[in-house]
Amino acid sequence: MISEACAVEFTFSIPAKRVSAWSAETEPKAARAWLATLPLADAAETARELYQSLYALNRMKLDASRRFDLMELHRDPVAQVSSALLSDYARLPLALTARMRPRAELARELHREMAYGYKCTLQDMQQSWRLPGKRRMLAASAERAMRALGEVLLRSYQAYLPYPAGVWKEIHALYLYSEANGWLDEPLDNPDGGPDVTPLTLERRYLQILLLGLCNPYQLPQGAGFQIHRFLETWSAKARLQRNRPAGAAGCFLVDTSTDAPPFPVSSDTTPSTDTGHRVLHTIELVQTIHVFMLRLQKGESVSSGDLRLDCTGQACLDLLRRMMRAWGAAARRQHTRMKRRGYLSLCSGVPALHFFSSGRPASEPAQAEPDTEGHAFAPAEEGIASDSANAAPARALYRIDRWQIRDIGPQGLALSSRVVDVATAVRIGDVIGVQRVNAIGRWSAGVVRWFKHPEVDRIEIGVELLAPEVTAVMAAPVSEVHSLHPRYAPALLLPAVAAVNNPPALLVSRGLYEPGMSLSLRDGDQSLRTARLLKFLERADGFDLFAFAVAKQI
Repeated sequence: MISEACAVEFTFSIPAKRVSAWSAETEPKAARAWLATLPLADAAETARELYQSLYALNRMKLDASRRFDLMELHRDPVAQVSSALLSDYARLPLALTARMRPRAELARELHREMAYGYKCTLQDMQQSWRLPGKRRMLAASAERAMRALGEVLLRSYQAYLPYPAGVWKEIHALYLYSEANGWLDEPLDNPDGGPDVTPLTLERRYLQILLLGLCNPYQLPQGAGFQIHRFLETWSAKARLQRNRPAGAAGCFLVDTSTDAPPFPVSSDTTPSTDTGHRVLHTIELVQTIHVFMLRLQKGESVSSGDLRLDCTGQACLDLLRRMMRAWGAAARRQHTRMKRRGYLSLCSGVPALHFFSSGRPASEPAQAEPDTEGHAFAPAEEGIASDSANAAPARALYRIDRWQIRDIGPQGLALSSRVVDVATAVRIGDVIGVQRVNAIGRWSAGVVRWFKHPEVDRIEIGVELLAPEVTAVMAAPVSEVHSLHPRYAPALLLPAVAAVNNPPALLVSRGLYEPGMSLSLRDGDQSLRTARLLKFLERADGFDLFAFAVAKQI
């Protein structure tokens, strides 16, 4: 039987006890009354007051049960305010403004102070040998501390900020500490509510954080990280954590608890260490559960938001479920060597912009201009890049070319960086990007933004996967409309086959215009016509649809 005394040494980071310039209510009754007076509608002001209160409490000497009660009282206001601080960000470009970055950092720091508070409770209880209900309070404090550190990660991912050093290592350490003391399966009250399939436990909380870290959070579109986090509140228990690896590598991920890092895929030749630091995360049952949800949605069945814990419907829900399946069902991928490079290149964003710059004409028929369906506001383009034809001049004002610095290159993509003030074009994960190298003016490659980071106040970084080394600009319209009075032509891009990565010829268009099975009339710049039948989606991202197609005939 496990003793109620802690079985391993307490080694977590906590603030030193000292006098703070800020004050805080130390009696739970007074703290509850003070918290009720906070102006929750003014998120920034309330966040500052909560931060000052938590900062002061975490540097005071308090008895364990009182500290625990005070932290529990702060939990809901902190959750409300931190969400409110980032609520506007989902509708903004990814680069944080001077106003938004301090709000994002404050939201993250609130949760870090919450983690400090619960870790202080754990430490305080080590010296309280006769505390009533000690085991349950210890387990609850460890779970709350782990949850708060998970929120630090989540808020970093939401704002594409680097997560603070040491967060993952402390999460792993809390798991090992709880495992050593026999708390992992202790049933706990769930502060998040929801339709739980199993009781909340420390192991389930750990699984939720591990699985979110596996989703390549800096590659997620805005808001997707929070959606996945909510989904995992209910469904993380479908994953399992063990010391051994079964046959096959799909759905198996190695958790190295000695590192400050999330799990990573297990390759077929990887053997987990027999020491206490390695665990293997098994996700096959979770992936199968997601697959069932996808089949139900594809058949037209209604899957309630309560079941999924996702705030989405239809195709958006399917896209998010597919993203989770790819992340949690993957085997280890081959890691390509990336080479450091110095230099600059030009970028434009969106199918219409890439169409314009690669063709030297506006992305519309001269007699019937189409609006920019991607909703970007573009400043004037750089001089001398596009054609000087008379009909191109009006469209040039719609689009912008920005200069980005190359950080490194790989076989299939680029890592780029830029000062925030130098980027006028809004870029988001899943956007089509046109890439023009300085030694190939007028020749454009097609790429897609795969990840985004905001490591410094004045600098952003993106990862671009190259889809094709060159593009051919065409106009596309459904065959059924070609002979109508006003056919709806839209800009499209033909991508050549890329044999090195087994990519077939493809048609790239703005998202939501067409579906597989449709026949399109494609018009080149020389007015030649061809008919193409869309076979299937090769990819469907937030900013584009990529189709495999077959050419039926050319006129």
